[in-house]
Amino acid sequence: MKFSFPYRRFFLLVTLLFMFVKPISAEPIHSESLSLGISQTLFYPEGCELGVSAKSPLASGFALIKSPSPLPDVSPSLYSYGCKLTPLTGISFLFGSITAAGFPARAQNPVFSLYSPFYKPVPITSSPLLANSSTKNTATIALEILAHNWHLASLSTLNRNSTDVSWVLLSRTFPAFSAKDMALSLSFLGGTFTKQRKDSSSWFFSSPPTPSARIFMPAIEVLIQNSFATGSCSAFYELGSCRPLSAALRADASIKVKRFTATGGFYTAERDFLTLHGGSDPILNRMFVAPSLEFPGLLFGAFSVSWGGMLIADRVRGAQYYDHDTNSCSAGTGISAESKNTRLKLELIKKETGFEVSASAVLMECFDKNVRFETKGKIRTESASGQAFITCTPVKGVSAGAGIDSLMASLNAAPELTGLVSGTCSFNFRHLVWNTALKAEIRQDGALDSLTVTLKTGIR
Repeated sequence: MKFSFPYRRFFLLVTLLFMFVKPISAEPIHSESLSLGISQTLFYPEGCELGVSAKSPLASGFALIKSPSPLPDVSPSLYSYGCKLTPLTGISFLFGSITAAGFPARAQNPVFSLYSPFYKPVPITSSPLLANSSTKNTATIALEILAHNWHLASLSTLNRNSTDVSWVLLSRTFPAFSAKDMALSLSFLGGTFTKQRKDSSSWFFSSPPTPSARIFMPAIEVLIQNSFATGSCSAFYELGSCRPLSAALRADASIKVKRFTATGGFYTAERDFLTLHGGSDPILNRMFVAPSLEFPGLLFGAFSVSWGGMLIADRVRGAQYYDHDTNSCSAGTGISAESKNTRLKLELIKKETGFEVSASAVLMECFDKNVRFETKGKIRTESASGQAFITCTPVKGVSAGAGIDSLMASLNAAPELTGLVSGTCSFNFRHLVWNTALKAEIRQDGALDSLTVTLKTGIR
């Protein structure tokens, strides 16, 4: 792993402190379980892909090969791959395509993503942050160590032609001894990335030209949690050559009093602030409140009903650097009901660009204990969509399903309907797993737009 001089020194110092101040009580893994999988997908009118995966307690990995050419003139190329090695419990090495969650993910996208009125603050967790993914960016390596209540993770990008993102995370969790005690998590993040040169050959610049620069991002995050209160606060700083010092701050909290929960949060960033992946978010400030109510044991004690609401106020930067910032406001509300075998949800969100209504229902035992039915729909200002899927498991290890996904492309002009018909069938017998899926997209006039056939075979 290659770092610049100060960053390499920081990484080595953190590693030594972690290993000697808090020794790792890791144990070797002894297990003989192994699973293998092969996935083949054919796309009509053109294209195909082949995926191979393997998983064991000591290592797991995958490779994805794609070909955009139609059969039989295939021109395969390695699209993505990844591998994770776990020689000792709590210690993992990863390379290939890697995705990060938790604090590093919030450093890449610090703005709150508010898609549903049912919002919950960032919780304290001891789960791993790094995992392999099927993205095209495979020039990354990573290390993750979990020992007791300590968490050390590091990721580095090997492709010097990209934003070249690298970071090191050190976290310490102080657990609560009872439900009334407050659990605390303290995390430090040191990140660095390359801001690519930005210029233009036009006589009128749409944005100010900037030179290529190496930018460093130190950050700190504090999480607190107990039975009635949860909160988080994250601070990000950014410094580099030819750039002013800039910062961003995000925080959220919730307080629960019996059936009522009051939740709120805010995000603010300076205009020159860049996220960990080297981009600037259009939202400069965001404030929101999200109250909720819970009513357990309604309808003869069978259903637990929840209500949630949300009000969001944003300040958005202008499309060009010379444009004025704009203010926007959006609101939403939703209600959900859940029982042992049923889940129902209805949500309404109003934005300045229009409205959105979504509904979903899941019936675990529909007409029969071996039948599962799912349906959901969404109506926007100019479009609507809906889908339904039913799954049947007549005997253990065998299941079959069928569904339809219809899309109405326009509500203002003449409706254009597109239907997506799908079906699945799976078989599980001892160590053999077999699954096949078919999707066909059909236009309103009955013509076949696309056809996708997937076959998966696994041994475990």
